[in-house]
Amino acid sequence: MSLFGRNTPKKDDVLEPVAPPISLAATPVAAPAPPTPVVAVEPPKPLVAPEPPTLSADKTLDFQAIYQFAKVPTAPFTAEQTLAMLEQLPAAMPLEMKRQTVQVTLGAMGTAIGATRVSIVADADQKRTTLNQYADSQGKKTDDTVAAAESEIAELQRKIAEKENEIALAQDKQACIRNLCDSEATRLESVLSFFNEESTTAAPAPAATPLVSLTLEDSDKDDSTFSPFGLEDDEDESSDEAPLRVAA
Repeated sequence: MSLFGRNTPKKDDVLEPVAPPISLAATPVAAPAPPTPVVAVEPPKPLVAPEPPTLSADKTLDFQAIYQFAKVPTAPFTAEQTLAMLEQLPAAMPLEMKRQTVQVTLGAMGTAIGATRVSIVADADQKRTTLNQYADSQGKKTDDTVAAAESEIAELQRKIAEKENEIALAQDKQACIRNLCDSEATRLESVLSFFNEESTTAAPAPAATPLVSLTLEDSDKDDSTFSPFGLEDDEDESSDEAPLRVAA
């Protein structure tokens, strides 16, 4: 009881404050974000190994290009230069004298350019090895080309055999069709022959055309004897009688 004569409200009777309703119309709706454009990313291009020099149209090889492709180091005095120097020597000069001449020449300019017998021999040996490797690699490519061509030839021959078999089957089929059709046509022709012979046999014979037709215009003529050729037997008969007419 309340001191003031009022009932004290119970806990359950106390009204809790109610939140105001939320208006959906008043709530701003955010616009959807535009789609992110998809950018096509090109895949990285595969690295293509450079092709080594090959035989030219006039069937020559650029050996220097081959050496550069194989990364053969450049010698101070190359093997080709040594060959050019040897070609300038007299052909009749003995080999030992040629060697001494080259050694003297290399000794004179070796200090300036760094050319020695060892460097020249190394250059020639490395280039020779490079040429052998190049020829072997080209030989492998040739083998691969030949193998691929032979495989294509075998495939073409297989297709040719298939086509030839198709031709033989088609021709055999056509020959069989022709024989069957000819045989059946012959059977049907017997029916035509049968009815054609029957119609010819059953047809009435045409009437024979009379050779001579004898008529008398005078029905009261007495019984006189006539010649089948239209001549009277009695030449003394009266001339006023109607003559006989011969109708063909």
